Amino acid sequence: MPILNEIQSRIPDCTYHVNIGLGGITEAIEQYNIDLNPKYQRGHVWTEDQESKFVGAILENSRAISPFWFNWLSIDHHRSHSEVVDGKQRIKSCIRWINGDIKAECPCGQSVHIDQLDVTDHRNIKINVVMDWNFVELDDIEVMKFYLR
Repeated sequence: MPILNEIQSRIPDCTYHVNIGLGGITEAIEQYNIDLNPKYQRGHVWTEDQESKFVGAILENSRAISPFWFNWLSIDHHRSHSEVVDGKQRIKSCIRWINGDIKAECPCGQSVHIDQLDVTDHRNIKINVVMDWNFVELDDIEVMKFYLR
């Protein structure tokens, strides 16, 4: 098998893809009925500094952020809910910033609290500050292989 095919074969095929604006992350979690604490996930372990720097990086350049991965869980072949496979720490950090629990520390050195944003800024974080969310359909063994990669 050619080396690139072998490397790329470790990433499952995405069955659904959506761009989620930072300002709409909590609504998306509800819409896609996402479990942020599946049994294989570790607890929330990032420090406040790591969280602040991550959110700051998103605000400065959301296109540079790695995609988030979720697994559809089906009941009778109906996608009823999903679980986070890759991105729990990042999602929790975004939620903490949106809730006003932390400031974002941007790479440019600017510190931004959500309370500082005006109406235009709030619209901007819903439309222009976007993250790639990829959904896959994997069984328990495949999820663990993907999670541990």
